[in-house]
Amino acid sequence: MNKVLITGASGFIGKNIAQYLDKSRFEVYGTYRRDTPLDLEIEYLQCDLANEEPPLQEADIIIHCAAEVDEDNVDKLIQNNILATKRIAAFAEKAKVEQIIYLSTVSIYGKTDTIVNESSPRIDPGIYGMSKYIAEEYIMNANVPLKLTLRLPRIIGEGCDLTKPWIPTLAGKLIGNEKISYFNPEKEYNNFMHVNDLSSFILKSIAEKHTGIIGLASIESLKILDVIQTMKSSINSTSELEEKMFVGGMQHPSMIDVQEALKLGFTTMEPQRALKLFCAQLRN
Repeated sequence: MNKVLITGASGFIGKNIAQYLDKSRFEVYGTYRRDTPLDLEIEYLQCDLANEEPPLQEADIIIHCAAEVDEDNVDKLIQNNILATKRIAAFAEKAKVEQIIYLSTVSIYGKTDTIVNESSPRIDPGIYGMSKYIAEEYIMNANVPLKLTLRLPRIIGEGCDLTKPWIPTLAGKLIGNEKISYFNPEKEYNNFMHVNDLSSFILKSIAEKHTGIIGLASIESLKILDVIQTMKSSINSTSELEEKMFVGGMQHPSMIDVQEALKLGFTTMEPQRALKLFCAQLRN
């Protein structure tokens, strides 16, 4: 039985991946820094990765989910995204890990109005995006046989933080029946996917020994207004919708090219289904 170490296993994404792999007959261990997990039958290891190695002698696979997302705290971004990843890469080498999967972000691309792919340039990615890009470099240069970086869109699903943009915050406002202002209603958007699809692809990547840097997102896109209306209907919200003219500069990408992922057998549920499932999970 393969021994899998999941960092950040008390967070939304890490917890869901841990649940998925635990049901798939892996020996799962999870690290956490602050929030003690109580709802999974796996072994948890309290560890501040910025300052110490995981208290585990060996592992076959590492899935590095732990991250800091607070752009207002540069010190934490450096500690928890850069230094912690550097330590994980060193630990993977010392523990003779066979495979490491790093969860990065499409935020590394910064601000652009074009479809992005794995070779797109970085345009003003901000300190968070840069910290994740530097972390990618540590992972991809580690002396580990199999290295895979997944550049993630917004991940939605049960346990998702509703303070995160754009779909989660939209859900929170719709639940509260707040007025929804929106821009670019006809713009195509696929910068999201359900955590179930992510977990499934990670399992596939373990089995098929995927390597490289791969961007993920919903395979199909929806128009911005269709996203809003699908969620409003699913939540039974009475929120008023108001279109406004967008007067700002370039934003984070709305469309991600997933052709490289498709070559590896990547699949996602149809986008309306993903949004409806997410909304249903909010009621549980």
